[in-house]
Amino acid sequence: MGVLRTIAFWIAVVLWTLVLLSAACALSALTLGLLRHRLINLFAPLYGWPLLWIAGIRMEVRGREHIAVPAARIVAFNHNSFLEVLLLSAVNVPRFSFLGKRSFLFIPILGQTMWLLGGHFVDRGNRRSAVQSLRRLGDALRRHGLSTLIAPEGTRSRTGRLQPFKLGPFHLALDTRAPIVPLVFHGVHDLLPPDDWRLGQGTVHIEFHPPIDTTDWTREELHARAEALHADFARWLEAGPAKG
Repeated sequence: MGVLRTIAFWIAVVLWTLVLLSAACALSALTLGLLRHRLINLFAPLYGWPLLWIAGIRMEVRGREHIAVPAARIVAFNHNSFLEVLLLSAVNVPRFSFLGKRSFLFIPILGQTMWLLGGHFVDRGNRRSAVQSLRRLGDALRRHGLSTLIAPEGTRSRTGRLQPFKLGPFHLALDTRAPIVPLVFHGVHDLLPPDDWRLGQGTVHIEFHPPIDTTDWTREELHARAEALHADFARWLEAGPAKG
């Protein structure tokens, strides 16, 4: 039964992404790309919820009040699995964009859909290009009051353990003065590890923590700020999801 559900899930991912890509292309063309940052909130739950239902994965969300009002903010999350794409889509942060590695852009169908809906991509092997991508994302945050979704680890954890944080999100916070909202995923890695295609079933616990003010940050303390947030994530993950 688990194998059949997994096969059905991956077939649905391909077909449903293709359907939404076609719809996104049509609407983006009709609106001349002017509403791309609004269209993402239309398509995100339509993408995430059906696929999570097919996968047999439930989610419980705490702290949604920290992202309820549209505003410029940086939502930083721990990165363990492809499933986080679906979970973030289902949570549907108001007026969100996202920052991903450039290779993600070349995932058939999904990468192009995310680009059409306002995603930003970073070539981590090219520092100059990466800086330019962050600047474009920062401009979008300021101009449109967007939230952006960023994994400070930079790539998925193969072991499920928290990896060191890269400084990109913290430079973005310094440049925009947008608050950082920590988002902690509990239980994702065991349901679909990066090096496995087979699905598990269960509940993912998603916790938004209070925003971190960045208005008084300085460039000299960015390393310390990154280390402090990494320590917070490690503590939250060690403690597990909140009870009650």
